[in-house]
Amino acid sequence: MVSNWRRNTAHDRGSTGWSAPSTRVRRWPPPRRGVWAAVSGMSWSRDGPPNRFAPGCARSPKRWRCSLTEGTAGGGWFGTARAVPRAGWVVLGSSFLLGLGYLMAVPLLTSYVASSLGASVAVAGGIIGAMAVTQRGTALFGGVLADVFDRRTVFFVGVGLRALGFAAMAVSGKLPWLVGGAVVASVGGGLATPVLPTAISVVAEEDTRSFLYSTRQSVANVAAALGPLIGSALLVFGSTGAFWGAAGMHVLVLVFAARYLPRLHGQSSGGPNVRTLFSRVLADRDLRALLATLLFFWAVQTQLVVSFTSQAGRIAEGGVDADARAVSLLYLVNGSLFVVSQFTAFRVIKRFSSVTLLGLGGCMMACGVAFAVLVENLPALLGCVVVFTLGEVLALPGVELLVSSIAPPAMVSSYFGLASSVAGVGIAFGSVSGGAAMASTSGALPALLMAVFGCGVLVGTLVLGRRVRHSEARGSEVEPAS
Repeated sequence: MVSNWRRNTAHDRGSTGWSAPSTRVRRWPPPRRGVWAAVSGMSWSRDGPPNRFAPGCARSPKRWRCSLTEGTAGGGWFGTARAVPRAGWVVLGSSFLLGLGYLMAVPLLTSYVASSLGASVAVAGGIIGAMAVTQRGTALFGGVLADVFDRRTVFFVGVGLRALGFAAMAVSGKLPWLVGGAVVASVGGGLATPVLPTAISVVAEEDTRSFLYSTRQSVANVAAALGPLIGSALLVFGSTGAFWGAAGMHVLVLVFAARYLPRLHGQSSGGPNVRTLFSRVLADRDLRALLATLLFFWAVQTQLVVSFTSQAGRIAEGGVDADARAVSLLYLVNGSLFVVSQFTAFRVIKRFSSVTLLGLGGCMMACGVAFAVLVENLPALLGCVVVFTLGEVLALPGVELLVSSIAPPAMVSSYFGLASSVAGVGIAFGSVSGGAAMASTSGALPALLMAVFGCGVLVGTLVLGRRVRHSEARGSEVEPAS
């Protein structure tokens, strides 16, 4: 009998009828088990209980089923990139264009409201906050609708509403119409955003899924850097040029996705209805444990906007221009380091479980913020930004990967929608509490708050790790899948 290893080798030399060349089924050394399987990234199903949170795991309706495979040859960023299917790059391109279109207009909304409509900056801030709350709040409904109906269709409807909303903001010369257009654009974002991470879990294999999730974060950072620059350049066509550009960018997303985005295996006609799907999502204990952890994580992550910028303004002490330069430098270090470090950190990310990376990265981010509020010079503050960014690099890809691993195949969009809504709550909670702590007279209060948030992330990941062990114990009582 020809061994599986020799079968794969024969296929690599051009034979037919064998297993796919992108993976190698290994019989020796034997599969790693338990905690070592989670740490190393290898998981298994034939010879013992599965680890549901390992990078190679996929959930079946009756049991956790993990892949007895390793990554593709090469193992690094470029080696894995070559194994990504075309549909994965389409998802990344759609994510980039969506983020670019959104950030072309929203950062310039404050100046437009103040200069062209004559309203106060507080009104502009309220509009931006309402957009964020509306988009995050409707993400759960968008995810459920995507699972009940066709995911691709719901994505098109969401992107179309976003384009319509930005076009309405461009043609409106009065504040009420501007608010209405902003709400329509936010509802469209709530419908569209859960579908893209779902698409990664559908079109990508286990060995490239973590790569796509981490690269999606880098793509979002690049869009965040380029979007305001392009929007500012479009102001030469008028005060509403950025809004017209955002609407046009979303129309481009519609054309691009209609041509290249594959069907995403939506719910069949005999699937559960909206009400049943809601109850199933909210009843998942594993998801509730993960969302409680993510609540603290997003409260820490938003401190880049709150605590870091506030501390940069205190250190600069040179007026508005000096504050703006210091804040711009913070964002430059954060964005560039996040993108560049993906090439070197990807090999590390592949070797550890998502739970471990979430706990380690969240604690690093909390430590970076805690030390940032205590430093007194800009170089030290930039060093804290480096620590914070490295924590983001470790933790952010694991967030979406964990949600994807927990969710049943027919409910992935619903899980991502609920995770997006919880992220909105965590961001709002972190913004309010972090801002209040920075405004207090006690210099140690912000650091103490970050310690509490970091402990929340750590305790949450320990609970998730405990659930991993329980799932392994339950899996040992179930006959392994053949």
